[in-house]
Amino acid sequence: YGVTATADGKLIYVTDTKLRAVVVFDLEKKEVRALQTDAQGGMYNPLEIRLDSRGRIYVTDSERKEVLVLSAEGKTLMALGKKEEIGRPTGLALDETRNRMYVADTSKHRVLVYDMEGKYLSVFGERGSEPGQLNYPVNLAVDRHGKLLVSDTGNFRVQAFDGEGKFLNAFGQLGDSYGSFSRPKGIALDSDDNVYVLDAAFNNFQI
Repeated sequence: YGVTATADGKLIYVTDTKLRAVVVFDLEKKEVRALQTDAQGGMYNPLEIRLDSRGRIYVTDSERKEVLVLSAEGKTLMALGKKEEIGRPTGLALDETRNRMYVADTSKHRVLVYDMEGKYLSVFGERGSEPGQLNYPVNLAVDRHGKLLVSDTGNFRVQAFDGEGKFLNAFGQLGDSYGSFSRPKGIALDSDDNVYVLDAAFNNFQI
């Protein structure tokens, strides 16, 4: 489901929902292996995966209803979400510059905000179709200015928020023409702040 890589591109991490594991592609050693985790880091349905500059691995697990933070060796450093009663964590975005971690709680139509050390800070979003409201949000991305982009799947759009969860703008609508969506899910940015949106119904992505 999720894919990320180290800054040098030598290690690629992929969440494999059927294996219930993170698979590591080591391009330097030319080997593929499952990340060996301790018992606390056992996974049931790993979805999104991210890395920070310290090499820590962040994984959302929708069945555990937690975000796992692991060392590069697979040791569990943190398990977040139980206290906040996350329903279904899916998307995940890191903003190290501003010390923020964002988690999409799809079933509760909201986004939770933590700092990079796992301290819960705030939550925003509620079910609805008005600006700032969410309907099954799935994946997240943060641009270099700290703006958070949310694939608001059930509303067929992408919404942008500031770091405090204030609504900024949105784009997209239901349809099959360019710029429209049916089931927007994956979202990412490039170095020029172009936005890439994957649509699970159209089997395509738009820029």
